[in-house]
Order: sequence, then C-alpha cells, then structure tokens
Amino acid sequence: MQIGFLVINLKYAESIFELADASLVRGHSIRIFMTDEGVKLIENKKMHNYAPMQKTHISFCSHSAKNHNINTSMLPEGISPSTQYQNALMHNECDRVLVF
Repeated sequence: MQIGFLVINLKYAESIFELADASLVRGHSIRIFMTDEGVKLIENKKMHNYAPMQKTHISFCSHSAKNHNINTSMLPEGISPSTQYQNALMHNECDRVLVF
C-alpha cells in the first residue's frame, strides 16, 4: 500500500512522523508533499531521516518554500523541490492520502 501525506501546516508534525514510521514498519511506501506553511517541516531533522530510505518519496512546493524564506540549498538528497503537480500525482497514485 502507498500512503500519501499532504502537509499544509505544522500543527500535527509529531503525528505525521509517528504515522510515517508506523507505515514504513508495516512495509508500506510513503509519499510526503509539503506545501504552504507545511514546507517548514523540511527544516526538521526527523524529515531528513526519511530522505535516504527505500519506499519513501519526499517533495515540497518550491513556491511555498520561497514564500516562507526556507533555505533549500542544504537539504539532503531525496527531498525534492517540486510543484503542485507532484501533489496531484500523489493523490492519483496513493491508496490513501492523509491531510495535515
């Protein structure tokens, strides 16, 4: 099963990490797309831990990152700048999408 996480704010950051960990432990793949205020999650080192993992795809809205003055030059490989098209793909390709 592929589970998508649409992150639009930081209110539930810990829940996002807990659900992502639980999904991976159960053998599911995850897709995380961060937009609006949710792009601030890419500054969290916990998000960086997912970058090199198999069965993960992490991207963020580059427009939102620019609007929130996020420095994306130091992100680990595996966290990709993207557009809202990636958000649409996630909704189309995932079995379930959780919105935070």
